[in-house]
Formats: sequence, structure tokens, C-alpha cells
Amino acid sequence: MKNRRFTVLLSLPLLFLLLLASCTTTPTALRERETVAFGQVFTVNGRATPLLTVPFTDVSVYLLSDKSTTLPLVSKTAFNKDQTVTVRVSVVGTKGIQPKEFLDSVKDLASQLVKNGVVSKDVAEPVSTAILVAVKGATALVGNVLILVQD
Repeated sequence: MKNRRFTVLLSLPLLFLLLLASCTTTPTALRERETVAFGQVFTVNGRATPLLTVPFTDVSVYLLSDKSTTLPLVSKTAFNKDQTVTVRVSVVGTKGIQPKEFLDSVKDLASQLVKNGVVSKDVAEPVSTAILVAVKGATALVGNVLILVQD
């Protein structure tokens, strides 16, 4: 009976790690999903490469990559270059590059940044604009792009 209890206690952490791993997705799997709702939360695993540190903030933008897909990741956490990370994120989709679409994207991203506690409301739109301009340049933004905001 004592050995059985010991075995059960030992298997619980392994079960937890297995469940955690099965709930994790990749940038490619996320992009290939048929529907991803604004603000939907995922745990994503990939390689983080620094793109931009937003001046006067502790916010950075990374390119989170796997073998075939790269998605922008907004985070207050500092990652080393090409560090493999697993992060819990909320998804924000850009709407395009036309002026009205770009302004809508700025507002959507600003809203998610405030909601996730990444920045305060008074600096959310300027920070969002800087992030989207950097992402546009790095990803040749021509349409909808998923942006991940770390929780």
C-alpha cells in the first residue's frame, strides 16, 4: 500500500507536465487554425528573436518562430536571442495596411496591451503604433497578421 501511494505521488507531476505539453501550440499550428478570435488565449512554444524594444518602456517585440512560421510577440519579459520559450498569449489580428484598417489595428492592439497589463492606458496607442510599424517592416505586412501579446 505504501509503494502504491508513492507511485501515485510520483506520477502526478509527470501527468501535469504531459497535460501542459499537450495544451501547447506552435506558431505554424496557430496560423493554420481556421478561426482565431480576438483575445483568444493560447500557450505557444517557439524561438524568440528580438525585433524591437519600445523606447521609454519595458516592452519588447520578438519574432516567435518555429520551422516554418514567424509571428510577432509583444512581451514585458526579456528573452535571450534565439531562446526557446513557452508563453501564454492573447491573440490580436491586424486588419491590413490601409489607413483606416491600420488605425483599427492600433486600437485593438492598444486595448489588448492594457487588458494584459503590458502598458497603461495613457501610452497604449503610441506603443501600439510603434509596434505595428516595426512589425509591418519586419513581416512585410500586407494583410491580416496575428500578433501575440504575452499575458
